[in-house]
Amino acid sequence: MKYIRHIISVFLVITVLASCTDNGTMRQRLSYVSQCNRADTVFTEAWLPTVDSLVHYFDHHGNANEKMMAHYLKGRVYCDIGDAPQALKCYQQAMEMADTTDKDCDFYQLMVIHGQMSEIFQKQNLPIEGATELKKANQYAIMLNDTISSFIYHQRLAVSFYELGQVDSVFIISDKLSSLEKDQKSISYSVMLPIRTALESHDYINAKKYIDKFNCESFDERNGREGNTLGLFYANLGRYYMETGKIDSALYYYKRSQILCKGASHRLVLSHGLFDLYKKMELKDSICKYADLYTQLTDSSLKIMKTDAIIQSQSAYNYQLHLRKAEQSKVRMEKTKLVAIILSMVLLLIVLLSYMAIRRIKQRNKERIIKLNAEYNQYLLNYTHIKNEYEQLSRQKDNLSNYVQEKEKEMEVLRQALSSLHDIDSQSQFWEMEETLLSTDIVIKFHDMAAKGQKAGMAEWNTLRGFVNVFMPNFINALSEKNEKINLKETNLCILIRLQFIPSEIATLMDSSAQSLSNLRVRLLHKMFKMEGTAKDFNEQINKIDIL
Repeated sequence: MKYIRHIISVFLVITVLASCTDNGTMRQRLSYVSQCNRADTVFTEAWLPTVDSLVHYFDHHGNANEKMMAHYLKGRVYCDIGDAPQALKCYQQAMEMADTTDKDCDFYQLMVIHGQMSEIFQKQNLPIEGATELKKANQYAIMLNDTISSFIYHQRLAVSFYELGQVDSVFIISDKLSSLEKDQKSISYSVMLPIRTALESHDYINAKKYIDKFNCESFDERNGREGNTLGLFYANLGRYYMETGKIDSALYYYKRSQILCKGASHRLVLSHGLFDLYKKMELKDSICKYADLYTQLTDSSLKIMKTDAIIQSQSAYNYQLHLRKAEQSKVRMEKTKLVAIILSMVLLLIVLLSYMAIRRIKQRNKERIIKLNAEYNQYLLNYTHIKNEYEQLSRQKDNLSNYVQEKEKEMEVLRQALSSLHDIDSQSQFWEMEETLLSTDIVIKFHDMAAKGQKAGMAEWNTLRGFVNVFMPNFINALSEKNEKINLKETNLCILIRLQFIPSEIATLMDSSAQSLSNLRVRLLHKMFKMEGTAKDFNEQINKIDIL
């Protein structure tokens, strides 16, 4: 036993060590994938098994932050391979894993997840959903005092409002950006979009306001700007002067913008502005030149837009397909759940009906045994009564011989009835027991208890054994000689058999089944008498033992 305990202890130690090793390995793998993500690694489908294993492991063994990180990294892989619906699903699951009530919650990671979701929505031309996620990301940035992230989210939020046509919101966000940019000694990013928005809405007052903000920067700062940024400002400034009727100033700034603008989108804005300007100036050659240039740039832009539209359509199709699969999976789960509930109810009903049937059968068997015990008890009482009458008549005159013969016949009939209920032959010597044994209070009490379906208690058994020790000494001595590992229950069984209790009575008094008692008698036959046979053979051997 001690050796087994040592083996179990060693097994538990090995299991714990293996678990700790596995835990350390998975955490190292999670950290490695996270570092690859921060290094802007472009994930491919080959990464899916890795992130799937991380999600499966940390969903069962990790804390809230580890679960969130595992699901986020899985979303990053799906995002890089172009599966936007799965990426959004993983991001949503990652946010559900976060415990925002815990002081150790990784709020920075939550901010990043909302920012990533906003990018996906904006790429899908869903500015409302994108703006919603940007607002949440900005809330976490403010909570963490991360001014750089807050500045970036404000920029993207202004673009979302611009796409939605919410002019006032663009101006409000731009004013907030101005305060953030002042901390960095730069205000150009906060004025470019509102200048364009004001010009497109013909709000020249606000356009002048933001142009003046840009002009507040020193000459050195503006010279240090990227050429496209300054060139775009000059193009917007040229449109402002054109719209306000200052043609010469407009032409001056358009020419300066033409030198600085290199990007296709910026050149498209510039060519459109010069086309409108030369239209106002009625210079036909220049109009034709910039109309042709504007057309070429527009065609190039349309090709790019068509490509993006195809990608977005494919992504939207994938998203709808994902939704259909999710809906089908939900329907299957509901059907499975319904079938499980129905099967559970049917199984419960079967168990309930089976229990009621078994209980009813047991009750009927108990009633049958009680009836049989009562019938046997009545036969025994009648036999004792007629035997007493027979003995009285035997002492009377011979002229009563006919009556005596009649009683003898009645006694024989009762003996046969008793034998039919008992596992012995119909022999008179088994019923010629001393009247004291059959009519004692304790024996009568045991018959009454059996007739009422009651089991004998400890006090009744002690009284019965005391009675047997006094009035059946030879029987007790014979049992003692054969008492090789015979327990108290087996001794009680032998006593009841010798006192002519029938099997149903014995089963009731000993609170056991008739079959188990029958098996016990067969075993005792071999143990006590070294014989093979039936339960009836055991009864015959017990009844052969002398009482007195």
